[in-house]
Amino acid sequence: PQSAAEANRDLGLLHKEQSKVEVDEARKAYFRKQAEAFFSIALSLNSSEAGSLFTLAWLQKRENRLPDAVANLTKLIAKDWKEPEREVYLADAYFNRACYRVLHASSQSEGEQKITLTTAINDLKKAKEIDAEYGRVAAWLNGVKTDKDLAFLWDRCSTDITQITDSPPTTHSSSPQPPGK
Repeated sequence: PQSAAEANRDLGLLHKEQSKVEVDEARKAYFRKQAEAFFSIALSLNSSEAGSLFTLAWLQKRENRLPDAVANLTKLIAKDWKEPEREVYLADAYFNRACYRVLHASSQSEGEQKITLTTAINDLKKAKEIDAEYGRVAAWLNGVKTDKDLAFLWDRCSTDITQITDSPPTTHSSSPQPPGK
């Protein structure tokens, strides 16, 4: 039987998906708020429920609440991992945290940016290590080279990121994309 935390997570996922198909911005916002409420309930019942932490961070990114999104992914990364959850979430949690940090860095001072972008690169390295364990380095590489959330990182740290990918990006714009890709 499904736990109450899992049931609320699933209701949150349902509302999140509905927010993605709505055309009206007010309805999108309504479904995102409902999803966040269900994830909050799930997390009050099980504070380390991986799907809730992961998707809540995604919703917070969509709302441009990047520090909150990073904090939830940090909680997720710190949990005591067991398979198959580890395979499903951990590398993506590091990857997404890197993306959210990069988006946040674009609004920081130059000194803060350097620290944040270095930390984002370290997250990408960790995601690559974990993806390598599961034979997914090609997917990781494609993500690093094409994810628009990483454009600011490529612009500011192309030498550093090229070292971990061994090649330049295939596409990116010269300015960070707004949350909600």
